[in-house]
Amino acid sequence: MTDRRNMTGVGGASGTARILPDNVNTDYIISSRRKRDASGPAELVPFIFEDLLPPLSHPIQAGDIIVAGWNFGCGSAMEIAAEVLKAAGVKALVARSVARTFYRNAVNLGLPVLELAEQAPGAGVGTAVTRAAAWCVEGDRLAVAFEVSTMDRDTPAGVRNVTQGTFVPCLPPSRFAVELVRHGGLIPYYLGVKEIPRGII
Repeated sequence: MTDRRNMTGVGGASGTARILPDNVNTDYIISSRRKRDASGPAELVPFIFEDLLPPLSHPIQAGDIIVAGWNFGCGSAMEIAAEVLKAAGVKALVARSVARTFYRNAVNLGLPVLELAEQAPGAGVGTAVTRAAAWCVEGDRLAVAFEVSTMDRDTPAGVRNVTQGTFVPCLPPSRFAVELVRHGGLIPYYLGVKEIPRGII
């Protein structure tokens, strides 16, 4: 792992690592039985991940950064799964892989999502928790950058583990995804720029 102590970037976010397993589907993010009776995402925040096994040590809090395994956000394409995480104050999501519809919903809302690069630590076999432990543990302080600006122009987007003083590379997001996060989501982007790049959506 490379140490990037002065990492800054577009869509930068700092927060506390919350470790989640593989295959966390949208019903695990927020149960369908809760969605039926709620008038908006803020009402659903207390119920995030309530059906997840094993359960979280404590509820998701504002300022948390989710660190997940493979296939995060699989299942339903409903936007509420991403909306409720943003309403809870989640700063960013870092995962081995993210379901495509969840990725698009999150970025459209301005929530930074990064997928770990192949060379990132813990890419091999094992549970999501043991793989994540190769570079962070629950409660570590993380700094996430969608697009990094340093003197090293080849520095990738990634995550700096402030607690451990290490850096983990991530797959580079598209320029359009960076712009959406920069503006706070698709609607603010459109209101400010009023142009969607052809072929993007």
